[in-house]
Amino acid sequence: MPFADLVDNAIFAVAPVWGARRKATRRRFRFESQRATRLEELKDRLDRELIDRRMSLEDGHDRNRLRDESWLISRLSPNSELESSLQEKRDRSNDLYKHDDIAHGVTESMVNGVFGTTCRIKSRVPVIEEYADVIDKKRAAKLNRQIEWLFFRWACYGAIDGGTLLAQLRLGERCSERDGDVLMVLPDKSNAHKPIPLAVEVIEADRVETRPEDAGNPNVRLGVEVDPETNAPIGYWVRTNHPGDTVNPSVEYQYVPAYDKAGRRRAYLVFEKMWPGQLRGLPRLFASLNQLKDRQRLREVLFINQQIACCFNVFIKTVGDPEEAAEGAATEKKNGRRYEDLEPGVIHRLARDEEIEVATPNPTGLEMVGLLDQDLHGIAAAAQLPYAVVARNWSRFTYSGGRLERTDERNAYKIRQQLWRETLLHGLGILLVFEGVMTGEIDIEPFEFSRLEWLFTVGISWLISLGEWMDPKVDVQAAGLEVESNLTSLTEKCAERGKDLEEILDERAAERQMLIDRGLPVSSR
Repeated sequence: MPFADLVDNAIFAVAPVWGARRKATRRRFRFESQRATRLEELKDRLDRELIDRRMSLEDGHDRNRLRDESWLISRLSPNSELESSLQEKRDRSNDLYKHDDIAHGVTESMVNGVFGTTCRIKSRVPVIEEYADVIDKKRAAKLNRQIEWLFFRWACYGAIDGGTLLAQLRLGERCSERDGDVLMVLPDKSNAHKPIPLAVEVIEADRVETRPEDAGNPNVRLGVEVDPETNAPIGYWVRTNHPGDTVNPSVEYQYVPAYDKAGRRRAYLVFEKMWPGQLRGLPRLFASLNQLKDRQRLREVLFINQQIACCFNVFIKTVGDPEEAAEGAATEKKNGRRYEDLEPGVIHRLARDEEIEVATPNPTGLEMVGLLDQDLHGIAAAAQLPYAVVARNWSRFTYSGGRLERTDERNAYKIRQQLWRETLLHGLGILLVFEGVMTGEIDIEPFEFSRLEWLFTVGISWLISLGEWMDPKVDVQAAGLEVESNLTSLTEKCAERGKDLEEILDERAAERQMLIDRGLPVSSR
């Protein structure tokens, strides 16, 4: 046994907590060392193969020294490359989110666009003739009302800490955009204010990692345990505390199964795959992290440039010793004022043998301003968002150009909303109904629900608001024309705004009746 292990065992016998931390730290160090060695060996082998391939190319291929050296190509598998670089990308993305206005704005724009003001369940349990003896039209309407009422009461306290469901979803989207992915867990945690124990927990990406004991296990990578046959996630290894926690630096892990004992999905790692078999996600701005950092430096240079351009530079020639003159000037006054005060600027006393040489900086920095603006186009392309959304500048667009930008923005939000619908929200809706049935909140027997669960699965949808357009009048007219042309439906158009058509019609009918009862004029529309 190595001497270090003997020391750890001795310390563990005297101080178990301290000894356990030392052992965990040493296991972690050995795991990282082994992984680094394996990655280095793999990179060397791939580099040798790459050199052999280049040397075997025919002379007719378009290649030269400058072009070949400008490519830095990795032939690692997606997961191997993520193991070597994901943490660095995630750290840089977090740093930019905290300190860069563009990176912060891009992330928050996605959060506000994907989960804005409304996210709620709409239940429409279908009536099937074959099962009409169990669920007829009247009972289906009753079940729909019970499901929606259950959701409204639960969503106010749906987060595991007692917060709202909408706030938890916004947090999850923020973490997923900034870190590349987020682990959303649906545990049961009772709360006096909730009608059912179901809760939503957000676990940030830094806590999901592989245990040192699983180093080299091909079925556990990047904290995700997969089925060896299907490569589908079956569980996640999560640190009990954040790796950067200075108060409780625990190195303990908790296993979070993807499915509970009844086979219901309880954990979702939300991200969008870019390669087959990819287990973890990349931050939205991963392709422009260096560009954003360079832009920060360029802005600082431009700021200093402007500061220097605004400064005075005064040079005083003296016959005596310039240091003595400067020391005396620090306290010397003339007409009650210190003549050494000059701000912003510098006073420098020259010796008799010194000459004055002035370097005048660029007073405007227009070239830098143009370069900063040009960078935003590349950053917008990497973020898959329109330039106007990234720069928050609509002044240079015409009306038609602005609508095209706005259309691209809304498409990005729709794609992201659908990702959440097909992952977390789908499973959340089924669990909500299941626990409502088990607690008696929904009036259907458990055995009937287990038989007809697929009807509830089909009947549950999510209404998520998509925000307003830039010209409400024109947009309403366009939506009406789409409905008249049978290109869409009123139900779909209302759903885009996070509203339900039947509720709107019921409210409008009630309002019209109130006006009639009070003898007030009623609009024909």
